[in-house]
Amino acid sequence: MKNMKGFAPTAATREVRGIGDVFREEPAMSETEDPWMMTSMRLHSSVRNRIKVYAFSNGLRMQDVIDEALRVYLDSKGA
Repeated sequence: MKNMKGFAPTAATREVRGIGDVFREEPAMSETEDPWMMTSMRLHSSVRNRIKVYAFSNGLRMQDVIDEALRVYLDSKGA
């Protein structure tokens, strides 16, 4: 890579003291205003296949099935 001298990485020296150091506070949003965020994760192939079959059988997208499952799980944990 040419001319990358100005883009040399530097070590992060900040200390994480709390959740506010990781997430910025954002105004409350209704569910219709809550934007989708791109993420990646690994799933066992059998779980992915079950999600895919369930989503197809019910006319849903896989992301909708996973989103709802995570919401139910987090609500049950009080998170």
